[in-house]
Amino acid sequence: MNKNALIRVVDDDEALLKAIKFSLELDGFSVATYGSAEAFLENDDLERSGCIILDYQMPGLNGIEVQRLLSEQEIILPIIFLTAHADVNMVIGAFKGGAFDFLRKPVVPELLTQAIEKAVEENEQTLEKLRESAPEKRYEHLSEQQKQVAKLIARNLTSSVIGERLGKSRRTIERHRANVLHLLGVSTPSELKDFLMAINKF
Repeated sequence: MNKNALIRVVDDDEALLKAIKFSLELDGFSVATYGSAEAFLENDDLERSGCIILDYQMPGLNGIEVQRLLSEQEIILPIIFLTAHADVNMVIGAFKGGAFDFLRKPVVPELLTQAIEKAVEENEQTLEKLRESAPEKRYEHLSEQQKQVAKLIARNLTSSVIGERLGKSRRTIERHRANVLHLLGVSTPSELKDFLMAINKF
């Protein structure tokens, strides 16, 4: 499994967050925990490979709403839902939205680990297929913000300047830069410029 993969755990139960984080780190996973959907969406590096362990029912945004928002942003991270009270319609709705798995609380650690391993493997395969696809398809898979960043990188602007133009932090732009270059299969601004010119996007 890719050591860069990040397992995000989103749940308003602090004790559960700590328990899952402890268990997964013992298994060698890199883990980030969030006590709310809002904290997750605001702070996570959604472009980093891995998966999401997501509580279905939380104060504020619930799991299905988070799933919908990620889908609208074309985030391809697999989602494993957790819930203490599941019904058929709930499960069907989650899977229709593209959920990878749906587990009942209290979570059996072995089952969660197995689901995570499969989800991360699927995510890696999806990203690999994307990297091997036609240039146009790779470009179209980028989010609108990634496309903006890509065009500015191709003009050889620094991350600080790009951040000022887009109203984003330098750290955020650096993250976008690394992921854009990786997804498009290029290494330098000049290679990125050639890539964009080849598909008439520069």
